[in-house]
Amino acid sequence: MKYVTTRDLRNRPGFVREVAREDDLVLTANGQPFAILVAVEEGELEETARAIRQAKAQQAVSRLRRQAARRGLDKLSPRAVDAEIRAARVASRACSPRRVQNGHMARKHGQAAHRAAREGAARGDGAPQATEPGCGAEPHARSKRSRS
Repeated sequence: MKYVTTRDLRNRPGFVREVAREDDLVLTANGQPFAILVAVEEGELEETARAIRQAKAQQAVSRLRRQAARRGLDKLSPRAVDAEIRAARVASRACSPRRVQNGHMARKHGQAAHRAAREGAARGDGAPQATEPGCGAEPHARSKRSRS
């Protein structure tokens, strides 16, 4: 793989095109790599793009698995995984923008709601019980409007 700067790409596009036919290129800005340029044959664009997307997806899954292993989450039982999924869904619903009250940000509120939901899932009720200390927000409550 060869490295090419954004300046080379801007000032010498013919040179970059020629080098790209021979090898894949790493595009850099301020010395930091940020993209890979890959030569594509006419008529193979979609196939090449699909292969790149698939490789990126596999890389992301591998990264998630390594993170899970570092945190010890790869040893969770299927029942514990289901409880985590339920808790995350409850927290997500509890902190949706519609449900966040008094102008508090969902992101700030979400961690506490997720933690509370996970504790609720462990108790079996799955309902958020508290907010993060120091948040200053009231626990989420059902909307006063009736939902049908």
